[in-house]
Amino acid sequence: MRTIIVTLLISLFGINLFAQSDRESLWLVRINGSYDFLVYQNDYDTKTKANEFSIEAGYKRFIKSNKGFYIEGDFNYYWSKGELPHNIIFYGDKVGPYQFTDKIKERGATLKILFGYDFRFFYHSSLELFTGFEARFSQYYSSGRSWNDDCLKKFYPRWQAGVGINYWRFNLNCTFSTDLCNRANKSRKKSGYSYRLNYLSVGLAYRFGL
Repeated sequence: MRTIIVTLLISLFGINLFAQSDRESLWLVRINGSYDFLVYQNDYDTKTKANEFSIEAGYKRFIKSNKGFYIEGDFNYYWSKGELPHNIIFYGDKVGPYQFTDKIKERGATLKILFGYDFRFFYHSSLELFTGFEARFSQYYSSGRSWNDDCLKKFYPRWQAGVGINYWRFNLNCTFSTDLCNRANKSRKKSGYSYRLNYLSVGLAYRFGL
């Protein structure tokens, strides 16, 4: 029995070493779906609803072919729909004890730089952990019109971390990302209103070589 266990462990170790030596830097195309679950404000918290979708293209580069460390750069185009307190954003105050929400649309582009490690288990499968920075360029719309610059920022940084599963050319990942600064501009911060969004995203990618 002991001989069988030792033989199995040696075999698994050998498979893992073989997999680690066979790494390929790849291009990728990914489709993401996201949902935000909390809005932070200076003096109170308000839950909001928002859904976001994006299409991105990037390149995953292993630092060494026999090591798991990699750098990934991505560019994506995204669009989202959600609800935010209309009167606070546009007028900078609360109207009595009540708020009314306004449906808004956001779209824009994102640049990402990610750092991660790929744990290869078998020849065609692996688990990856990653984290990194993203810069967003946004445009907001409400009731068919573009929002003024003094309402919300068009550029803001975010940070993300996540885990992914790779099988053959496919990748499935789950990512948590958060705003690093308030989205409301200074004129809105003075009224006690500012907010940040946290997103939980699921993405499906196909990786290919040229």
